[in-house]
Amino acid sequence: MTELACHVLSDRVDRLREMVSVGAGHAAGALAALLDRPCWMDVPKVVRLSASDTPESEAGAAAAFFEIEGSVRGTVAIRFPESTAARLGERLLGPEHREALRISALQEVANILASHLIGAVGTLLATDLRPSVPVLVPRDGRSALEAVSAVRRSTGSVLRVETEVGDREGVYRIPVTFFPEGP
Repeated sequence: MTELACHVLSDRVDRLREMVSVGAGHAAGALAALLDRPCWMDVPKVVRLSASDTPESEAGAAAAFFEIEGSVRGTVAIRFPESTAARLGERLLGPEHREALRISALQEVANILASHLIGAVGTLLATDLRPSVPVLVPRDGRSALEAVSAVRRSTGSVLRVETEVGDREGVYRIPVTFFPEGP
């Protein structure tokens, strides 16, 4: 890789990290308001996609996927480990709730987080960005995440950005991955 190509890639990595940091901060704020407890976000890390590479995710975890519509394109994946999904269901719906309601609640939480993340990135870039209607995979989010990662690699995308939002005690942990479109 030439020195210029390395510099361009380094600049892109820095911009992606900053965009996701701002967006994840807004998503953490929305989660804090929803749960009525302090929440945080991890510093985003940018990872180069490889053939055998998939973000870490618990088997059985639910995941919601959003396409970003607007001048910035890509996919946002919001994952709910089983323990977080169960606790969110109980917190939002009470201890006695039907599975269908829990799945609907997870989809709404994912929609709120994605809307805050993507909206904040759009504000930062002074452009209109919107999340698509979410696709929720309630049981095997890991396999769906592997498929998204494989599709992104096949279209020439080479990076993903990972972070996590949650509460300070670790009761609620929600990994977020952004797959930007393009090289």
